[in-house]
Amino acid sequence: MTASSDSLGAISPSRHIHHLKLIVPVLDRHGHRVGRQVRSAVVAKIKESLSDWAGGFTASVGYGGWVTPDGQLMEEPVTLIEAYGARAMPLGVLGGMVELIMTELDQEVVAVVFDGALLLYGREFVDDGEVAS
Repeated sequence: MTASSDSLGAISPSRHIHHLKLIVPVLDRHGHRVGRQVRSAVVAKIKESLSDWAGGFTASVGYGGWVTPDGQLMEEPVTLIEAYGARAMPLGVLGGMVELIMTELDQEVVAVVFDGALLLYGREFVDDGEVAS
């Protein structure tokens, strides 16, 4: 990768760097807490996948919420796992991480932020065996 320096000394990459962030919840789609060992295994697999793609990851604790169909506000702590990579994210790798969160953590929707765009994957994408981009 060729890089140049600007007047402030910052390195400017010569190609686009992609950003991927996955939101890993602690509650399942019924509002029950996911088992600690199951969730830890999912987080570890996502960290490994992101490290294989980008060479590393950053994880942080956050807090998220959503409105249920009956209008109730649900809130929970979440883990945000993100990485920056120079290579395009293979759809099979992204699909595997989405399917992992959807099935192992029993989610209705999986939220992914890719290059600043929020992507929401519903159960129909995993049930059909295809993760849409």
